[in-house]
Amino acid sequence: MSKPVLKDYLLLHLCIIFWGFTSVLGVLSSLQAPYLVVFRTGISFLTLFILLKFRKSGPLFPTRSWGVIAAAGFLTAFHWTTFFASAQLSNVSTCLAGMSTTALWTSLLEPLMTKKKFSWTELVLAALVSVGLVLIYQSDLSMAYGLSISIVSAIACSIFSILNRNLVQHSGPMVITTWEMGFAFLGSLVAIPVLFSMGSVPQIAIPMPTAGDWLNILFLAWVCTVFAYTMSVELMKKFTAFAMNLTVNLEPVYGIFLGLLIFGQEEKMQPLFYVGLSLILGGVFAFPLLEKAQKKT
Repeated sequence: MSKPVLKDYLLLHLCIIFWGFTSVLGVLSSLQAPYLVVFRTGISFLTLFILLKFRKSGPLFPTRSWGVIAAAGFLTAFHWTTFFASAQLSNVSTCLAGMSTTALWTSLLEPLMTKKKFSWTELVLAALVSVGLVLIYQSDLSMAYGLSISIVSAIACSIFSILNRNLVQHSGPMVITTWEMGFAFLGSLVAIPVLFSMGSVPQIAIPMPTAGDWLNILFLAWVCTVFAYTMSVELMKKFTAFAMNLTVNLEPVYGIFLGLLIFGQEEKMQPLFYVGLSLILGGVFAFPLLEKAQKKT
């Protein structure tokens, strides 16, 4: 695995800024989370397939690992549905705070799913992130339901990030992203009648978006997915899954800042929330320094 350079870090942070904006778009959308994911994954798959088909070189289909790609796609659909649901049930800040636990789940799951050696440094930093989350949870118990859904979403995000890091060693990032979006679209379609039977959505027929919703959906599909998702898979060639996910903990900062700009007072939280967020950021910035020191040792 080649080492990341400045350009790689800048691209990673650009992707994170776009992801931070997704929670804002979820709140602004009039569509419920499951319907929103159907349109996002469907348009993303169609766009990526067209780009893949008309590019001058490279395969159209993965050479192997269809089962893993399908699993990653279904997990992506689940992650996005629970992510948008969390933002709609609570607010942008709470949703993104729960997503910051992704690093914790990655530190626990990556050694179990891959041959990566268990790292106490990663676990300690992930525990620091978790302490920050507990403080955020205690700052406003009325947001507990949305926060819990966001944590479930973070677990799904952690698993498909680990799967993608292994997949990118064998297939191109655009090929992987295209077919993951295809399976995510299929998974989101299958989920609608299941959710309807559970009383979680009002109808099986998918409602048509409003004009404003279409702008949100196209930004989610083309910018946050076709560009950012594909680029993040490409960057997994240079970053470990844990390093990627720990850096992605900056997403709450970008997302909360955007939320404050757009929603104003609705996004202002108790002081304890920001103490917890500071601990999370401490873990983000301490990780590369501790990793470098550990390698020297």
